[in-house]
Amino acid sequence: MIDVKEFERLRSDVSRLQREADKAAGAHAEQMKQLKKEFGCETLEDAERLLRKLEREAAKAEAKYVDALDRFRSKWSKELGE
Repeated sequence: MIDVKEFERLRSDVSRLQREADKAAGAHAEQMKQLKKEFGCETLEDAERLLRKLEREAAKAEAKYVDALDRFRSKWSKELGE
């Protein structure tokens, strides 16, 4: 059997943990609202799919930029003193 001190400590711990859980749930809800507002994502899975799509698009854009820069340098390297 636990004594009064142990019971009070446990009750205090439970209260603290409940407050932390409530705070985390509120933060999660706020982040989900922001995902929906800014990106139209209803779930984390939607956000992950969108992230992967944007990463692919960024990689394609970077490759296109590097290609254009290489062509520019090839064409104008003498004039640029490279």
